[in-house]
Amino acid sequence: MLTLKGCFLLGMATSCLSAANSIPADATEETKAPTLASPYQPYKLKLFPYFLPPARPHGLFIKARINGGPQLRLLLDSGAEFIVLDKKSAAKSGHTGGKVLDLVGAGKTVRPALQSVAEIVDLGELAFRNCPIVKVDGKLAEGIDGVVPLALFSGFQLRLDIPGRSLSLIPYSAEHPSAEDGFVKVRTEHRLLFIASRLEGRKEAYLLFDTGSSFNIIANTTAAALNLSRALAPAIPVQPGAGAVDGRLLHHGIAAEIGGRTMALDPVVAIDLSEISRRNQIEVSGVIGHPALLESVVTIDYRDSMIRIANAREERASR
Repeated sequence: MLTLKGCFLLGMATSCLSAANSIPADATEETKAPTLASPYQPYKLKLFPYFLPPARPHGLFIKARINGGPQLRLLLDSGAEFIVLDKKSAAKSGHTGGKVLDLVGAGKTVRPALQSVAEIVDLGELAFRNCPIVKVDGKLAEGIDGVVPLALFSGFQLRLDIPGRSLSLIPYSAEHPSAEDGFVKVRTEHRLLFIASRLEGRKEAYLLFDTGSSFNIIANTTAAALNLSRALAPAIPVQPGAGAVDGRLLHHGIAAEIGGRTMALDPVVAIDLSEISRRNQIEVSGVIGHPALLESVVTIDYRDSMIRIANAREERASR
């Protein structure tokens, strides 16, 4: 089972809730991992803000070329497993066919997609070979050509400075991150990161860490367990990549305690996450999206499955 991206359109905005799944129609073998095509050394990649009306930040994108094609704007997404391109961008980069996949979002509807492999993905001084590419019909969202998974850079320790709009890649050392340094253990499924948390001081929960989501998300079942009524919450027309999902914008945010620190999930949208939970074999209670991370510096160690989410001012003061 492979994990891919499902994109939600909320009104004029786009919220990308990754953790959708795609199942090859004619194969079950594991996809080979991309390989580094440039020296193993530190890199600092420039990121660009992604805005949609009414000028609210929806994420960060990076500029890349695939197989020597035109420069693409790819949303940086910790909730995606593979690079995903819209049909037009894929064609310009030399991808017109591929293996058939069923793309599944939060709902029950599936959407056909095609998977192939890019010989080279060029991000300036940094490049990767043999990267899986998934092509979907139509646009993913206005202003971007696709998404790039944060896990593509998992051969490095990552320092994602969201207000500073940069992604630093640090070669792994013999030292390992620890709780004393502010790191917490995460659970990984299909290259996605699930963080253990306590919601509203009383419910233990796993939250998907998703830099590509322009909204924070809570599962309907979790909202009910926390006695958060959806009845009076305004309905939002949520349109995922594979089919429609009923969403409700809750009237107030939710406090999520992670490793002794409290993070506010505000605004937060309640939707059904049961299909995502089933396909990842873990109860997913919600999603930490881009709005909760606007003032954060996030350090991710895929090698040891550890993450640290720090306030940017505190992080800079400690360096």
